[in-house]
Amino acid sequence: MPLLATGRSIPQMLAAALAARVRDLADVYRRYALVEQLAPGAALTEGFTWLIAATGIGIAAGSPAGGLAVDLAAARAAFLAAAAAALLAASIALMGRRWLHSPVGASAGPPPVIAEIAT
Repeated sequence: MPLLATGRSIPQMLAAALAARVRDLADVYRRYALVEQLAPGAALTEGFTWLIAATGIGIAAGSPAGGLAVDLAAARAAFLAAAAAALLAASIALMGRRWLHSPVGASAGPPPVIAEIAT
């Protein structure tokens, strides 16, 4: 994706890839913070395990799906497939919002570290 956004300049592509990776790290942090906030203390390890498994399954399924899209159509189809998968994931997340609630006795706000970063 960074190559498409920057043209064919290697330094621009490296800068875009670095920016994308920094964004990914923040996303990983938010996922772990959400699990930490929502999972009961006794099930915290299981919650992190499910998170890691879901990430691994997504990567394992996305790589061959992208390769198949390139083989059957073109590189553009692979990027469209990735965009469609992102929309599907966002839709599932929005539909599942009603199950995302704070455990009994927990604060309704974000975890303290996230609240501190936001201020």
